[in-house]
Amino acid sequence: MLNTKLNSRIKFGTGKQNKFLKNAISVLDIEQSELAKISNVCDRTLRDWKREKYNMSFSSLRAICKEMRINLPQNIQVLPEGWSVKKASKLGGRRYVELYGPPGTIKSRRKGGLNSQKKLRSDPDLIKQRALISRKKIKIPKKSSDLAEFIGIMLGDGGISTDYQIAISFNAKEDLKYAKFIQTLINKLFSVSSTIIMREKYASADIVVSGRNLVEFLKQYGLKKGNKIAGKVDIPKWIWSSKKYKIACLRGLVDTDGCFYKHRYTVNGKEYSYLKMCFTNYSQPILKSVTAILEDLCLGPKNTAKNRVYLYSLLQLNKYFEIVGSSNPRYLDTYKKFITTYK
Repeated sequence: MLNTKLNSRIKFGTGKQNKFLKNAISVLDIEQSELAKISNVCDRTLRDWKREKYNMSFSSLRAICKEMRINLPQNIQVLPEGWSVKKASKLGGRRYVELYGPPGTIKSRRKGGLNSQKKLRSDPDLIKQRALISRKKIKIPKKSSDLAEFIGIMLGDGGISTDYQIAISFNAKEDLKYAKFIQTLINKLFSVSSTIIMREKYASADIVVSGRNLVEFLKQYGLKKGNKIAGKVDIPKWIWSSKKYKIACLRGLVDTDGCFYKHRYTVNGKEYSYLKMCFTNYSQPILKSVTAILEDLCLGPKNTAKNRVYLYSLLQLNKYFEIVGSSNPRYLDTYKKFITTYK
């Protein structure tokens, strides 16, 4: 019963869904992207919910309320699972008949399918033209620091959305150079090309790579399809066998789910500014693993907030960039500019 309810949609009154989500961002004092992670959805879906283009899911509402430590809102309607499918199916069916006439019988459809198979078997060139033959070939990489870093990137902002496709999200406005690095890394590891799908309206984008062989390889090396939080994903065991692998994987994770920011405060009327690192992830196994690696490197991580790990001192950050480094040009620029100014 609970699973059925979690898959349902919520109907607020007009304007109230937008108001609820804005209030959650304000109360939790987080960015919209972080609320999307709490809700287990992408940024675009959360934006659509804020615009009230679609009804938000019950599971996301429940996760947000749990994070805010409040009860579920009053005067909401829980819509039954699949409530919109029946309506859409009827409209789609009617339109199909209007355009193409009534569908054939089971017997006629079976006959058509058998004839198509017979034609394809007799003409190998036709099979190639229709891309029905083999899967897209990939280079199978050996275990390496590059592969470990890519796994870290996937555990951060990546995901296996289907059995034949992966996607890595990034900030189109600030991290386009880093996205190019990721594309080069993908090509180096697997000898496959990738595509960037821009969403300029929302200043975000995805690096998309298709291929069943790639997805199956990544699953064998520790990644999981679907929601990473629900699946309780963690850094794969093979990465723990080597210090180099652990460092590379940590770099991929922090470059995607981490940030470097200036912390300002005033003492006796004098303002001070220090650079700090924050890593945010809502998968507790990943959070614990990142903390463990930082501890192994004697970097003194602090878990002073839920779902976050910090490096507070400049000595820790200097050591982090010396040992781990960054492949994200934006983070490197932030660090270099601060060090120059600080000196």
